[in-house]
Amino acid sequence: MKKFFFIPLLMLLFFFNTYAQDIIPMDIFGNRFLIVDVLVNDSIKTKFILDTGNGIELVSAKFFDRIKGTAKPKGIFTGFQSVGSRIEVELFEVPSMQIGNYKKNNVVVIPYPPLDNADGIDGIVSMKFFEEQPFTMDFKAGKLILETATSLEKIARDAEVIPIFVHDNQGISLDIFLRLRLNHSVDIRAEFDTGTGIDVMINPYFFRALGIDVSSPNVKTEKFESENGHSQEKYTVVIPTIELVGSKLITQEKVSAVFLQEFIYEGLIGWQLFKNNLITIDYPKRRLMVK
Repeated sequence: MKKFFFIPLLMLLFFFNTYAQDIIPMDIFGNRFLIVDVLVNDSIKTKFILDTGNGIELVSAKFFDRIKGTAKPKGIFTGFQSVGSRIEVELFEVPSMQIGNYKKNNVVVIPYPPLDNADGIDGIVSMKFFEEQPFTMDFKAGKLILETATSLEKIARDAEVIPIFVHDNQGISLDIFLRLRLNHSVDIRAEFDTGTGIDVMINPYFFRALGIDVSSPNVKTEKFESENGHSQEKYTVVIPTIELVGSKLITQEKVSAVFLQEFIYEGLIGWQLFKNNLITIDYPKRRLMVK
């Protein structure tokens, strides 16, 4: 009779991989950065910033020195940062990166010297890393949860399901966008960027539609300087209402929004507007689920 209670090892592994969520601690630093533990090349334990707006994995120059013996050149990549700065960088492929039980092989990374100044942080993990792995962010509990097909079905039954829009640049860089509604009347597509310290950024193109006069004393004007030393105008304005289109949960009044002169998107939204909610990004099905 005992044989009917024996579960072969392979069946046990299948059970856990199919049904068990993987819960990873997620630290929040300075109400801005989301920090997770990452295992690189099966051997190096470190900490990365979780940044869905970055598009591609970055590592500090110091950390790259530790792994460059395993890195293979993969050409160059030219693009634009959201603040308008043009970038041209060299790409490298490293054997693997892993968060929790989710491991991705042959990961393309960019060495990024400014990260050398980030104390205790060796890199940035982007939306590209999670293109095949749905995940939930629980900001209150400080948890990153890797979802399964079964857990996604359960979440979808109880959550608001919001479509996401995608910018896939040559299969190298990946960004996702959500529709926001400003003042109940103006719709924009906003990059969802968990690496920004800004609640909302809006393109100055929408000044007229929003009835904003930059000469008004209600508009704060200052200079913004990019990493390359380029300066541009930055305006900060309180927007009466901002809501996520299709959601009754994500809506907020009197939001301080930044308008940057050379901002390349219609908008950008950080994780701060979701801080009281659970949000699940299911990239394979192009949906955001909010609870």
